[in-house]
Amino acid sequence: MYKKIYLSMLPMALMLLSFNANAQFDKLKSKALDKATGNNTPAYVQTPEDIKRIADRRKTPAGMQDIILTAQMKEELKKVLTASGGVNNAIAKSNLLGKNSKPDLTYTLTDFYIVDSNWTVNKNDAGAAINRQLITEAVLKGSDGKCYLKQYFFTEKSQGADKYGPVMFANEKKLANPNDTGEILCENTK
Repeated sequence: MYKKIYLSMLPMALMLLSFNANAQFDKLKSKALDKATGNNTPAYVQTPEDIKRIADRRKTPAGMQDIILTAQMKEELKKVLTASGGVNNAIAKSNLLGKNSKPDLTYTLTDFYIVDSNWTVNKNDAGAAINRQLITEAVLKGSDGKCYLKQYFFTEKSQGADKYGPVMFANEKKLANPNDTGEILCENTK
């Protein structure tokens, strides 16, 4: 009697073992692929809210219209992009693109402009100017064919008596959502 029960359970047990072996193989294959490609971050699946945010995202209207300053800032940003090997250096990439950038992509600058209308002056406790900053926006095209919209701070250090030094790249303005890569539909970047 017990033999009949065990024998009748054998196909089910084999099926479960096979299913578990396939699942384990898929996990190992995925880990090996991640190791081979250098992808150490778990995949993030876009939610419906992410898809809506990407579709609704638009460029911020340009603020200050200073052609020379914009050109200087654009050159500074290009230097950072070039210095980081097309933003492939991990530290430079995290400073330039934020922690949510995709590590396996390279990015190309396609558009750049100043968002702020005026400089914001940062002062110390005594009221003396430390530096002044502007927020800019850049459209980057990823090697995945997608477009990304990033905002950056640029600063000029105070040299006293309302004089400021050369414009310098400071850092990326962080996005509120920790899973937001800054992706924007490419047709919304025109």
